[in-house]
Amino acid sequence: MAFMLFNKRRRDGDPPAPDGILQAAAATGIGMGMVFAPAPVAPPDPEALMPRWRRPSLLEARKTDPVRSPAPVRPRLTFAIGASDANPGAERRAIRYAVIPLLDRPDEILAQRIGELVAGDEVQVEQRSGAYCHVLCPDGRQGWVHRTTLGDVIAEPTKGHSRAADPEPEADNALAAMLAARGLR
Repeated sequence: MAFMLFNKRRRDGDPPAPDGILQAAAATGIGMGMVFAPAPVAPPDPEALMPRWRRPSLLEARKTDPVRSPAPVRPRLTFAIGASDANPGAERRAIRYAVIPLLDRPDEILAQRIGELVAGDEVQVEQRSGAYCHVLCPDGRQGWVHRTTLGDVIAEPTKGHSRAADPEPEADNALAAMLAARGLR
């Protein structure tokens, strides 16, 4: 139908070549005097036949991803010998959980988070209030932590400081600490 409408005319107005020449050109795939250059061939991708999860380029990208890499390890907070802020007669304990909040008041709900302490950090217990202990950190920060997050005693208090002077008794577990905070035994 296109041939009937356009009557085999070329766009430039020249009459078309005879049918025999057009048929020969169509059979060989080469147009009237047009020679096509071969398309450039890209070198084969060595990762093209690999599954995506095994490709070395993606494995390297995953290793350098900051989200997947572990956080830098910070040194453990300890009291230096002869530190001016530290009270030599105070009780020192180690933090026993991975990350705990350092709070501005002895209340888990209303308190604001001052900072965080990690396992192995040393703290100096200044006072106790129910299930919470007011602690001094080696870097000078002060705040409240839950008593169950404190681990073993690192430095025992000297003779001038007695546990009998503490307002609340020492709680061995979380239930006893909660009952002691509410005045129940």
